[in-house]
Amino acid sequence: MRARWEALHAALDRSVRSLQAEQAFQQARQHPALARFDQPFEVVEYLASKGGDLDEKDRLLGVLVTLVQRREHHELASALLWLGLWPGLSGIFGRRVRHFEREHDELIAEIARAFTELVERLDLTSVQRVAATLVRSTERDVMY
Repeated sequence: MRARWEALHAALDRSVRSLQAEQAFQQARQHPALARFDQPFEVVEYLASKGGDLDEKDRLLGVLVTLVQRREHHELASALLWLGLWPGLSGIFGRRVRHFEREHDELIAEIARAFTELVERLDLTSVQRVAATLVRSTERDVMY
């Protein structure tokens, strides 16, 4: 059960380390929030770290959400969001796997569906914290 969840993580990690992702990232770095990072995986490390400026992380997450919504470097931005918020999303998986009556593959699909839909429709003007909103709303949507 957990192996498939970890396989998703590994696939996302490989995707941000690909040549295609690196090329897309070099173009996306034109945005000031991304300019300080040399490689896409550095964004992931920064977002997933416990330290760092929460406001800066929030701005960075907002930029990634905007890129997804505008379909600019969509695949890369989406993977960076997933990996940057992986600790929270993994927490959802861990909490829900015990209570999810359907197959674990369905739980993974439900998390993916809920998260993807939330990113697509998130109104950044009405959000205090992007990470908390995405993670908590994903969990809420998976629960019901």
